[in-house]
Parts: sequence; structure tokens; C-alpha cells
Amino acid sequence: MSELEPPSPPPGFRLFALTVKELIGLDLTSYNPRQLYRRLEHQLSRVGCRDLAEYAALIRRDRRRAEELASFITINVSQFFRDPHLWETLADPLRHYVLDELPARGSRPRLRAWSAGCSVGAEAYSLAIFLTELHLPVTFHILATDVDEEALKVAAAAVYQERELAGLSDKRRREFFVPQGEAGWQVRGDLRKTVTFRRHDLLRDQYPLGMDLILCRNVVIYFTPEAKQRVQEALARSLRPGGLLFVGATESLIEPGSYGLEPIAPFLYRRSRP
Repeated sequence: MSELEPPSPPPGFRLFALTVKELIGLDLTSYNPRQLYRRLEHQLSRVGCRDLAEYAALIRRDRRRAEELASFITINVSQFFRDPHLWETLADPLRHYVLDELPARGSRPRLRAWSAGCSVGAEAYSLAIFLTELHLPVTFHILATDVDEEALKVAAAAVYQERELAGLSDKRRREFFVPQGEAGWQVRGDLRKTVTFRRHDLLRDQYPLGMDLILCRNVVIYFTPEAKQRVQEALARSLRPGGLLFVGATESLIEPGSYGLEPIAPFLYRRSRP
């Protein structure tokens, strides 16, 4: 079989996919089949099921196993300031956007940002730190969403262990986090208030509109090409004219102009004006 051809689904996959959609709300047919089937094979061994039909029965009778599966499928990998060199490229375009676009909205303009697929919150809080350090002449609010409700609970608590803060300088840790003893470090209270966490499925739910900045990084790489296109088109529609879309280091858009986007830096796009 060619690497370009999708692999055949494993036995019991149709029943398993229907069960997952019913119980968890995830559409497995939109995930990259090669990656998904390989991961499910490992998961079967881990939970002690012979096949996907048996696994479907397990998650139907055990809610904890269903929640565990949701986290496994949505791949909650997150870190603070992932790819720091790319964050640096965001500063000037965002500064220009704020100075050129937002003053027209009134005496107290507000920047609306969205961290889509935020996992346990490291990216959303990275953005809050980043915006604070830019000292822009606006207030800001960040909508942070993910499909995994357990990950969102961790994000809202905003307490992280030492290993999870590896991407932070000592200066940022001292300035934006409060030590919690053995529990770890908690994001500073005023910074937490700038972020609202909400469950949202990029493959099913309606997208918010009127965003000035969207971060959707290292999320769509797990989707099929068709699902990627739907998500990227919807993200573009969520932006205001001139707004910015910041994607992951392996997620360059093909023909961004067809979505109304123009590349302005590596992995950074601007919504074209009508």
C-alpha cells in the first residue's frame, strides 16, 4: 500500500467511531487515519481490550475510561512559548495592527484574541504574558477553547509543575507566577482574569467572529486534509479584516489567498481587507 493511500480501518472501527461520537462528541473520521489507527492500536494494548468493539463497550460502561480516551485522542501536548523564535515574529505585525486598526473603535479599544485548541492553557497564558509585555495601548481579552473538558479544568486552575515551565525564563516565572509549594506554580491572578476558557470543537461548533488575533498551533496536523481546509477557512472568517492568524511550525497554509489570508511572516497570516 502506498504511503499516500489511507490505511484500511481496523476491525470494529465503525462501531467504535459511532460510540465515540455519541459519548464524547468527537468525529474520528476527521482525524488523520494513519496516525489515529496507529495510536488506537497502542491504546488497545494499554487498556487490555482485544479489539475496538470491546473498547467501545468499555467506554460505554465506564465514564472515566471515556474521558481518558478523549484526552488521548485530542493529544494534549502543550508548553509555554512553544517555538519562541516564531513568537518574536508576531510582535511587530501585532503592534502595527493595534496602532492602525483598533483606535477607530473608540476611546478604549479592546483586542480580542482566541487560543483555539488551547489544551491545558500554556499557550493561552503565554499569549497573555506576551500581550502584557508588549505594553500595547489597549486592553485585551483571550478566549481559550479546547474539545477536552478535563484539559480545560487544568487550564482554569492555572497551576503548573516545574517541568511544564521549561519554556519560561526566570524573569517571566518570577513576574507572572506565584509559587504554590509542592503543588507547583500558579499563573498570577490578574493575568488569569484576562482569559476565559470554554469547550469548543473545531470540527463541529460555530466559530466566534470579530477576532483580532487567533492562535491555532499544532492542532490541525492531526486532521485529514479535508478537515484541515474546513478549519482554516473557518478561522479566516473569524478574523476581522487586517486580523492575524498564528499557526504552528509545521502548519503552513496551502493557497492562503483562497481563504482571504496573506502570509506576512513564517506561519503568520493576515486577513485581507474586502
